[in-house]
Amino acid sequence: MKRLFWVSTLSVACLAALPMSAPAGPNAGAVLGVQGNVLGVDTAGEPWTAIAIPENCADQVPQAMEDPQGIEWYILVVYQDPGASDPGFNTLIFGVGDYNEADCYIALTGPVDIGSPDPLEVSSANWPNHLSGTAVSWSPNCLDGHVEPIYYLGVYAYAPAVIPLGDYYPNQSSAITSCGQGGGVEEDLFAAYTSIFCGGAPFQPDDIVCPGTTAVEETTWGKIKTIYR
Repeated sequence: MKRLFWVSTLSVACLAALPMSAPAGPNAGAVLGVQGNVLGVDTAGEPWTAIAIPENCADQVPQAMEDPQGIEWYILVVYQDPGASDPGFNTLIFGVGDYNEADCYIALTGPVDIGSPDPLEVSSANWPNHLSGTAVSWSPNCLDGHVEPIYYLGVYAYAPAVIPLGDYYPNQSSAITSCGQGGGVEEDLFAAYTSIFCGGAPFQPDDIVCPGTTAVEETTWGKIKTIYR
């Protein structure tokens, strides 16, 4: 597995050193989706390449089968509005909410590797336990597609449970930051999140969130705080 980058809270402050307010940026309306390893394939240490990511947001499946090592793998995916003309980001922050770690235990985590330089990760205390969060930056690289896998979670599931994703980084807002492609760096709050349904927990179509299904929150600075075969 890829080694995580643990840095001081001072680094969080450096990531967050931004102006106080700004209009909606190029990633307004972006949602954080979840795609599970529905076939239980061996990910060979790179789950983001082994798990097929649906191009259509509505096709995401936030459940997984255990791989040969008994791990349920999940890929977090940023979905942008297909009509967005110039999306792109290199930094984001998100967290996990309250869940029973005795039912589903997050054992392995890490950002998707898109090439040199290695992504920088700044996690809160106790990440990835409940009510914690992490921030990741790929700068100076830019992820500019409408569908971008960004993070993986490996879960040991002992009973059905739901792991919510969202605005859970302590004292930080869950947000996505642009690459400066419009002449300046802009931050947008995530519009919505799909949850992880581990251990075979059932989900309904309404549990899948996609761009345009929820109102876009006003952006704030300074709180950056498969289709299967």
